Amino acid sequence: MFAGTIVENKFIKNNELKNVLKNFLLLSMLLGGLFSCAKKTTTGPATRSAAYREKVVSTATMSADIINGVNAYRATKGLPALRLMALAASEAARHSTNMAAKRIPFGHSGFNERAVAIANEMSGTSSTGENIAFGKMTWRQVIDAWLKSPDHKANIEGAFNYTGVGVAKDKRGIVYYTQIFIKK
Repeated sequence: MFAGTIVENKFIKNNELKNVLKNFLLLSMLLGGLFSCAKKTTTGPATRSAAYREKVVSTATMSADIINGVNAYRATKGLPALRLMALAASEAARHSTNMAAKRIPFGHSGFNERAVAIANEMSGTSSTGENIAFGKMTWRQVIDAWLKSPDHKANIEGAFNYTGVGVAKDKRGIVYYTQIFIKK
């Protein structure tokens, strides 16, 4: 479905965050199995077209474009626009950078810590969600891929009121995308 692209989703409620430090390892394994959502389809480098391998994606305005695109989609559903939260954007950018640099594998490693850091800064949150993806995609292709996945779509259409997006490229020009959703 998403040839050459991998997308994942994560959603956690605040009451689960209370035990994050005590049960981090157990929760990480549980959440990885329960909340990873998308079909993980990849196409190996040998089977990718030359056009795909040569495609260059600009990340200059990608974060803002994703937020604006998600908000435009939400408007079509009668949902309020998500407001940019600098801390969520910073956490999302750090996560994308760490995945692109291969310091962590593609996935939701450290999601609980990101959610707790944001909750602490906001004096509490009621829920936090996260969508991630990687590939050589435009902002519109990222959103379209997320909307084809029920769990990603649930985050995009969720009762959140804040968001932050971070993108980073690896050495091969593959872009890693993270969008964090917050409900205060």
